[in-house]
Order: sequence, then structure tokens, then C-alpha cells
Amino acid sequence: MKLSVNMWAFNNQDLLVNCAYSYFNIFELNCEWDSSSILPINCPTKKLENIKNLLFNSNTTDISISSICSELHWQYSLSSNQSSERNFAVEIGKRMIMYAYELRAKSIVIIPGIYEAPSILRKNQLYISIDDVICNAKKSLLELSDFAYKHNIYIGIENVYFNNFLTSPDEFLKFLKFVGRDNIKVHLDIGNANLTTIPVLKWIEQLNNNICAIHIKDSISNNKTINTFKPLLEGDIDWFSVIRKIKSINYESYLILEHSYSNGKLEPDELCKRFKTIIDYGKA
Repeated sequence: MKLSVNMWAFNNQDLLVNCAYSYFNIFELNCEWDSSSILPINCPTKKLENIKNLLFNSNTTDISISSICSELHWQYSLSSNQSSERNFAVEIGKRMIMYAYELRAKSIVIIPGIYEAPSILRKNQLYISIDDVICNAKKSLLELSDFAYKHNIYIGIENVYFNNFLTSPDEFLKFLKFVGRDNIKVHLDIGNANLTTIPVLKWIEQLNNNICAIHIKDSISNNKTINTFKPLLEGDIDWFSVIRKIKSINYESYLILEHSYSNGKLEPDELCKRFKTIIDYGKA
């Protein structure tokens, strides 16, 4: 397994500064609106070239990008009944794929669709039937799949919980079969799986080789609000069992630490220490 960390873990979003910590050298980048972020959705050519120079042409750093993530599909849903919104959501996905290709990442992380969501995550949402969510999501993902094939990038659809869509491994497997593309897999979020009625270990066991990447994130299973997420080792996930189950399916791709700095101001050395603690569980 390879270890990565999402950039939301850091208060200072300067990639060079974080690399200097030397605690992590593989990162998941977030595609954002903010033009001052590391990877804006409308990333200027010069800024993208600077990132590529840092990754591939620097003699002082040894870093790489595991994947490209984004929160933008909460507001622009791939399953929307409004064609203008859905088309823009697809365009966001295509840009993520292109950035992944340019930065030699393996996959992107996609919110596949939204049935219902808290207003803090999705404003002014209109009612949509679950059948429309499924059909619209499939249509959008097929278009993204065609684009991703050209760039040899996997699309990882994430179990984000608060979208009320694909809330069990059975539903994920049925949806993957319905979409029918081998470059569309599951980006399994352990913290989100912990909030469902299905045990986390069952998610891992059932999804198995359909998993292309895993978010390592802690949560409180009986807290179904967006405040449920906690710093690693401060939730109620049995990480010893989780890591051993992940090893048991011969998983070899990325474990990506996803921790929002706003949910617990841990410094990089402490994040690294806690991440190493749970990884070591697999050696027991």
C-alpha cells in the first residue's frame, strides 16, 4: 500500500512549504474555486507548469500526486435534472481528469450524484427522484469515462454519505454494473462508511477489487451531522480491524489521509505519527 495525504490537512496550502516538512511526499490535491489555491478549477497555464516543474524537474523534492479531489460536485451535481448544471459538472470532472493526467496522478475522486443533501453542502436544491439520480449520474459518468480512457485515469466514485445516494456496498456494486465501465471504480471513504448501517469491514470485503483508492478519515458512528468527522484516532473506528481487513483483500493502491485542518488543528508531525500508528496495525 502507498500512503498519501489530502492537502486539506494543512493550514498553509503552499505545496513547497508542506514538502519541506518531509513527513509526507505523496499528496491528493483539491480542485477549488479559489484562484489562490494550489489547483484552481481554472488553473492558469503558468501555475500548472510551476506545479509540474516542482514535481518532475526539481532536484530538491521527491513528491508525487496520488489523485485529484474536489468539493465542487456538491453544488454542481452530475445527477442534476437541470442540463446546464449537469453539463457544467461534467466539465469540472473533465478538468479534474486533465489535471490528473498532467500531474501523473492515478485517479480522480467524484461525488457520483445527489439525492438529498444538507443545505450547508448544497444550496437551493430541487426535488429529484432517485430514478432520475441514477440515470443522470450514469449519463454523466459515461461521458467522463470516455474522456478518462483517453488519459488513462481512473474515476473513483466516493461514498460521501450526505448525498443519500449509494449508501451501501450492494448499491455501489449494482450501480457499477449498471454503468458498466472498467475505469470507473470506488474511492472508499472509511469515515463515511462508518456512518452507515453497514459495518465498515463489510464495505471493504464486498467492494474488494472494485476499490481504486481509500480515504482514511475518522468519525463518530452515531453522529449523523457534518460535525461527525474527527482527527484520526479520535473517532470510534476500529482501525486495527480496518487496516487488517484492507490487507486481507490484497489491496495495493493508495491509503489517503483525509483530515480537515478546521476539524482539528494537528500539525504535520502529529498527523504523520497518528497515520503511522494505524498503518502499523497491519503489521501486528
